[in-house]
Amino acid sequence: MIKCYFVDVNSISSDLPRSSFEESELEQIANLILATDGLLRPLILKESGVEKYTVVEGHREYYAALKAKEKDSRKAEMVNAFLISPQIQQSAIEQLSLLNEEKYPIVIPAIDPIDAIVEKLLPTLLSTVSQLIQPMVVQLDEQKKILDKFTIDLSEIRQLLTPKPPYPIIPSTEANALSLVNSLDLDGLTLRMTQSGITSAKKLATNIIAARNTQPEQKFETWEIVTAKVKGLGAATTQKIMDKLK
Repeated sequence: MIKCYFVDVNSISSDLPRSSFEESELEQIANLILATDGLLRPLILKESGVEKYTVVEGHREYYAALKAKEKDSRKAEMVNAFLISPQIQQSAIEQLSLLNEEKYPIVIPAIDPIDAIVEKLLPTLLSTVSQLIQPMVVQLDEQKKILDKFTIDLSEIRQLLTPKPPYPIIPSTEANALSLVNSLDLDGLTLRMTQSGITSAKKLATNIIAARNTQPEQKFETWEIVTAKVKGLGAATTQKIMDKLK
């Protein structure tokens, strides 16, 4: 039995040179192949190697299919063809030879022939395509299940390996002191500085509040800005405030 398959165009060759056909004719057929999503008359091929085939009948259609793939490699990657097994190869060639001895005129029907042929072949083509891709669909579904499970396992492993602090993270003394400098009013800041043993608390607090009011959102971003902006505040006094203000 001879069966029809979809064969990669790149795996096919022809003993008849491409120059045997008019490029304009091949161009026209190639456009029609793309318009109808395939050859309406399958190629007849014989095996010439591992997944390699040679044209027995349909050299013109083969070169047109090749040109269609040059125009759209995705849409015209595969071509439908009959594969002749080695056991019946000689008989098939003799049959083709006899059939080609006499050419009969083609009677053009009243309706569009392309639409009619496509409508006739469409169920067979759809069934063939469905049979070809079904194993791939099943395989992809299995691969997706494996990938989903791997993703879940990887997420659980990541959570187990993520270090967790053994105790709550306590803000640094410097951060606490800067927060007080940014939030207390004059009386409150003066009192806290006095309680912390900082000398000239009233004067320093007044200068800090004045400089703070000139900052964006009336807050110091860093202690470096405090030292630079507060009048009469040196690095040593700034460090004392950072260490002692509570």
